[in-house]
Formats: sequence, C-alpha cells, structure tokens
Amino acid sequence: MAGLSPGHFVLWGRVKPSVHNYLERGAGGFANVSLASGERIFLSLASSGLRVHRLIWNGRLPWGKLLTLSADEVRRMVRTLGREIGALPELPKEAAMQAFAVAATQAIADPGVYGRQPLDGEGFPVTSLALLTRAALAEPDAAALVRRLSRAAVTP
Repeated sequence: MAGLSPGHFVLWGRVKPSVHNYLERGAGGFANVSLASGERIFLSLASSGLRVHRLIWNGRLPWGKLLTLSADEVRRMVRTLGREIGALPELPKEAAMQAFAVAATQAIADPGVYGRQPLDGEGFPVTSLALLTRAALAEPDAAALVRRLSRAAVTP
C-alpha cells in the first residue's frame, strides 16, 4: 500500500450523510459516519477522551487518527456544541432511539443530569456521543469536522 493516500479509498462525490453503526455505552461509545463528501469517519468516545479516525475500505479499516482530545476538552466541546444544538441535524431513527434510551436511563439514575448535559428542543438531555455524531453529520468533510471540534474544544 506504499504510495497510496487515504483519498484513494474515498468515494468521491456528494452522498447523503448517514450513520452506519452507533453504539452508546453510558459515558462512551462509538459511531461510524459517512460525511457528505463520501468520507467515512469513526468517532470513539471513552471516559479518557475522544478519538476521530478516518476509515477506508467501506468503513471497515481505520486509516489514521484525525483528532484526539482529552476528557476535559470533550467536556468543553460538548458545552459549546450544546449551545448550537438547534442548528445540528437529527440522528437517524435507530441511533436516536439508542441515544434516547441511554439518556433516559442516566436521567432516571441521576436527575442532576439535566443540569450537566445539553438539552434538545424538547428539553431532554442529549448524550455526548449523540451531540458529536450530530455535529459530524452537519459537516461536509473530515477536515471541516476536525476544525469544528478543535475550535469547540478550546472555546470556554
């Protein structure tokens, strides 16, 4: 594979942004997302932070790390993106149902979650992974997503 760039494995042209895999696990989880440019990315959220990888071969193989953020940076980023939640696209139905179930479980276990997590248009808490996935769906390509997340991570 010497001499090949990640662009060799991207479907060029505009596609409808979509979520291929979404698994929420309380404070962490992952999402496999196609961006409007045809690029595939993998969002991996854990208690230690966030990693964003570029995927190749139809989203099956990570090609390289695009962004790594610490847990503190992720908290700042979620606060910043939470202020823009009205402008972000909704999650597809399957991912939205899983995010809703996790958020509901968290809210039942700890009602204080309403003060710590951003709220959607209906006043229900939105999980960090759901917010990051919605932000990814709003961006045209991976470079724009990395710029947006990096900017949000340093915004107070």
